[in-house]
Amino acid sequence: MPVEAGETRVLALLVALAGAGVLCALFDTGSPLGLVIGGGLGYFALRLLAAAQKALETRGK
Repeated sequence: MPVEAGETRVLALLVALAGAGVLCALFDTGSPLGLVIGGGLGYFALRLLAAAQKALETRGK
């Protein structure tokens, strides 16, 4: 099954969340809400970073 370029980030996120879920289950710690928030921040990190940099640039002018 071919994977498109835009899907590689989603697949990486799913693998990372699955790994985090396994670690949480093994160590009996963490919460699903924390995984969702971390996953959302991780997936949109590039957009959030660009928005923050733009806000800092316009604030400095």
